[in-house]
Amino acid sequence: QLGIAIGIIVAAGNGGTVLAMAIGTRLGTYSQAFMISGIIFAVLTILWFLFVKENRVEQEAKEEIPKINFGDVFKSKYTWIAAIGAALYMGINMTVSALLSPGLISNGVTESAASITVIIFSIVALIASIIMPGIINKLPNTKITCALLAILTGIFLNLVWHTSSNGMRNVFIALCGVCAGGLLPTLMSVPATLSEIGPLKMGAAGGLISTVMMAGAFILPSYVITPLAGGINSNTFLIAGVCAVILAVMFVLLPNTSVKENK
Repeated sequence: QLGIAIGIIVAAGNGGTVLAMAIGTRLGTYSQAFMISGIIFAVLTILWFLFVKENRVEQEAKEEIPKINFGDVFKSKYTWIAAIGAALYMGINMTVSALLSPGLISNGVTESAASITVIIFSIVALIASIIMPGIINKLPNTKITCALLAILTGIFLNLVWHTSSNGMRNVFIALCGVCAGGLLPTLMSVPATLSEIGPLKMGAAGGLISTVMMAGAFILPSYVITPLAGGINSNTFLIAGVCAVILAVMFVLLPNTSVKENK
């Protein structure tokens, strides 16, 4: 159930993206946007202290508390593979979120149609991030399943770019969202299945994956994909497709976490 739980959290993040796209341009100024965001975080902090309870694991007095060596997290090759995969995923995701709309507009697509395409991706990926992890983990081989989904994500993204029909573009972007939605929760749940990590070091492993993931979100679209492509053009989404293929390779290198396989 861990993949589903992480999927809900990822979905909430995607929901924030959709909400920001819907109301962000109506806030007036950057100062207002940051002020509202700051107030929201302040309220969340208060709610956290009021309602979130410490979850302590009770042990018998004679039981020793296991010593946690966080060096094991940095030595775990599968955690690093999952982290690189998460960075690649975010590179692809940000290519859709940040580059697809202006690219479509420069190709003659109306601003409203381009925005709808990106919003469809965000909403479908949001729903898929909750539903797909459970489906993926019940299939016989999560490695091959996720590798195929990653490749299909890249294919559908390029079909979105090359089609001239608004209707077909939105169908392809929805399929892209379905394929992409379950990938990040699956990557984030990998450390819990590793003998060298397990529940005790899951937080540290998740932190490592998140750090590398956000570095990928920042570096790949702006400093790798766009410069290599020479702007936002067909090569941009072709390179994003190559990132999807590399992501598929990362999944193949990871262990199979299927429920059926590990019964």
